[in-house]
Amino acid sequence: VEPQGWWCPACEVANAHRNRFGGSGREAPAAPLPWARLECDLYGPLNCGDRNGFEYLFAIICVSTGVVFLQPLRAKSEAVEALRAFAKWFQLHASTMEAALNLPLGSLLLGEYRSDRGGEFTCTWGSTKTAFDEAVQEIFLGRWLGSPDAPKSASPHTERLWGTLGDAADASECAAGAAPE
Repeated sequence: VEPQGWWCPACEVANAHRNRFGGSGREAPAAPLPWARLECDLYGPLNCGDRNGFEYLFAIICVSTGVVFLQPLRAKSEAVEALRAFAKWFQLHASTMEAALNLPLGSLLLGEYRSDRGGEFTCTWGSTKTAFDEAVQEIFLGRWLGSPDAPKSASPHTERLWGTLGDAADASECAAGAAPE
């Protein structure tokens, strides 16, 4: 809860020009268990002059809890390694999450994976499997790809994340005295 009359001038300037995906009311209901439905997206290129050469962000979001896994990438081709890193992270933390939720050991699984049809996530025509396709099949119980002709995003939670991160970056630039792009 924000105190009454509180506002940040940098945030006001930074938030003034962002477009968002609108809700259509057609979204599937939230998944009942954590990690039953996940959204994945890749953002970039970010030409920010990163000294390590990172130009992309890979994100996976648990739809029911909002937990975010972010991995910086140098190239889109590193997406399969980021996906495998997420699977290892999940394996390391699953028993702790099960204990916190009073779930039986081994019951928390990675359910439905959702993404757009970006070239980093699947092949264009579907006639062959990419390394990413194979990794998704090994790691998740199911897969759902957005329709290329649909105006709605296949991963609205990650789209919201990109907007929030952009707003935060713009606010930081404004607070430092630079004008947002």
